[in-house]
Amino acid sequence: MVLNILNLLGALALFLFGLYQLSSGLQKYIGDGLRKFIPLMKGNAASRILGGAGLTASIITSRESTATVISLVSAGILSLSQSVAIIMGANIGTTITAWLITLFGFTFNIFPYCFIILGAGFAMSMSKRAKVKLLGDIIMYFAIIFLGINFTVSSVSALEATQLFPEKLMCLVDKGNLSVIIFVLIGILLSAMLQSSSAVVVLSLIMCHSWLDISMGCAMVIGANIGTTITTTLLSSKSNVRARQAAVVHFLFNISIAVIILIFYRPFIGLISLITTSPLYGICIFHTLFNLLGTLILVWFSDIIVNMLNIMFPSGEKADDGLLKYIGNYPIGTAAISIAQAMKEVQHFGIISHEGFKYVPKALNETDPDKFEKYRMKLVEYEEISDKLEIKIANFLNGIKSTEISLEDGEEIRLLFRIIGELESLGDSCENISRILERERVHNMKFDDNAISRMNELINKVDKAYDVMNSNLREAMNGNLSDISNAYEAENDINKTRDKFRNLAIEQIEMREGNYYSTNYFFDIIAELEAMGDFMINISQAAVRNEE
Repeated sequence: MVLNILNLLGALALFLFGLYQLSSGLQKYIGDGLRKFIPLMKGNAASRILGGAGLTASIITSRESTATVISLVSAGILSLSQSVAIIMGANIGTTITAWLITLFGFTFNIFPYCFIILGAGFAMSMSKRAKVKLLGDIIMYFAIIFLGINFTVSSVSALEATQLFPEKLMCLVDKGNLSVIIFVLIGILLSAMLQSSSAVVVLSLIMCHSWLDISMGCAMVIGANIGTTITTTLLSSKSNVRARQAAVVHFLFNISIAVIILIFYRPFIGLISLITTSPLYGICIFHTLFNLLGTLILVWFSDIIVNMLNIMFPSGEKADDGLLKYIGNYPIGTAAISIAQAMKEVQHFGIISHEGFKYVPKALNETDPDKFEKYRMKLVEYEEISDKLEIKIANFLNGIKSTEISLEDGEEIRLLFRIIGELESLGDSCENISRILERERVHNMKFDDNAISRMNELINKVDKAYDVMNSNLREAMNGNLSDISNAYEAENDINKTRDKFRNLAIEQIEMREGNYYSTNYFFDIIAELEAMGDFMINISQAAVRNEE
């Protein structure tokens, strides 16, 4: 019996391995194509439901699709009210897994062809073409899923032959309504442990195929739908308020429909029995109706749910406190969506950097020592914020699962690393300018009016370049960036202005006009301002390459 149990666990592990790898492979193969669901998710309620269902059907597991929706809400790409219908649609989409397993694993048993499919997939995976290689991996994982299912069924049958194991479980079945609650709890526990409601639904199919009553199998399905919310809730716990709100939407939807179905459980099971006598199709129909009815009932209460969550989780985040605004400490969605989320945070980083730069002219033109010190410390503070944002965004990008990253995704991540590095350098330049201004005042080497006027003119050029850079980041986020001639013009304008003022200052020194030491400080400041122009053109170049 021990050997049979170990065989069962091994067969389940094979099935889960195939399921997880298939989901990762599909995400990798589709890549940023998953972002095409976003416009659909921003439409009316029906469109959002279809978008959520389509997203789940594309990547197999509702856990990944729900986590992706939570990521999009966290990034502000989707609103909380939009996410309600999308999460409902994602739950509907997850029912496709049970139907596929029933059709290809039991009704049209493809097990005799699994090794042929596996061989074909392996041959394709040896290709040098990335897309063909990925498709080969997907085909192999598809075959592995059904190999795992077949071995699981065989292992359950072997256990059934021992009589002891089924008898111990059967004692849980004949306790009336208590048995329903027990199997709901079993479903919750298994779903939380396996981090997949689809795996528990498939397990209930296998058990009902062998010996379990359909009513207990359906109870496990209810538990699986509740248990899958635990993972997303835990994942969102360290993210921002919007992410936590979206996770609670997922929990409330699944727990509410579970309570409704359990109240009318016996009549509902009776209805399933009238539709079909097959326990396998009965599980599939129950799972589908569970999510369809939940959507039809609760979609009308979307506004109430949103208002309630806004009261439960009031947003008190500040945009300028150095904390992440659109991402959490680690990604919780698919690779492609996590990258889009990181791009949103990078866009926010650019805005914060520009806000910090505005203290440069204030410090330059301030004559009151106390006020100057206040502005100088602000520049130091924003440099520290830049450091924090760079590190946190880098950690987020490093946290994206390598198994889900396509070649295109990898290139986007590399460019995002370059952008955040350049943004951090902008913060360093602002702090360097504050130090130069501090030394100029400590040594009493005051700038003359001409020098201050020229530096203000160059600062205005850099300020305009910031506007261009942030505009390009915004356009890149929306997928509309194809031309960065505006960035080249802004950088060229900074370079010409710097050269002109530097030449004028050199002429002053040659004519022995002005203070030599203050002129050196002047050179240092305009050099930092020119370097900032270089950092900003690098950012626009990376952003436009990200769109190619």
